[in-house]
Amino acid sequence: MPGKIAYTMSRFPHLPETFILREMDELARRGWHIALYPLLLQRQPVMHAEAARWLPEVRHVPFASGAVLAENGRLLAAQPRHTARLWWQMVVENLPDLHMLLRALALFPKAVQAGLRMQAEGVQHIHAHYATHPALFAWLIHKLTGIGYSLTVHAHDIFVRQAMLATKLRAARFVVAIS
Repeated sequence: MPGKIAYTMSRFPHLPETFILREMDELARRGWHIALYPLLLQRQPVMHAEAARWLPEVRHVPFASGAVLAENGRLLAAQPRHTARLWWQMVVENLPDLHMLLRALALFPKAVQAGLRMQAEGVQHIHAHYATHPALFAWLIHKLTGIGYSLTVHAHDIFVRQAMLATKLRAARFVVAIS
């Protein structure tokens, strides 16, 4: 029975990623409600008409704001051990790749806020495109809220950037591989 899915990707709208649009269109056609949680809201001069219709479904969660910092503080106060363990695991598993580590540190507070918003709007599942930052975002939200996730892996995200890859794949409900 269709429900609500949160889609997360590195950026939206992103001109070369029409495959994500087609996927969301098909799920919507089948009765699913979709909320978009892009890591970055991309401003671009040219946009697919199909992408424009999804803009009202975009949920913008900043990397830092008063609300984001307050929610992170509340989480730390309410669940200090769980929050510290999760943060520490994320840091340790991303240490081999400085690029991934820096972005992981930026994503953690955003994931806390996004997870709360997903719970509030009744999201039942998260689907992440790419095993890098979007999958980390979904994994963090899963660990914080219990909302399950899946991911689509492509190429560079499994062959070039492998920080935390095994952890993110193991925790997913399912993984779709694009060759």
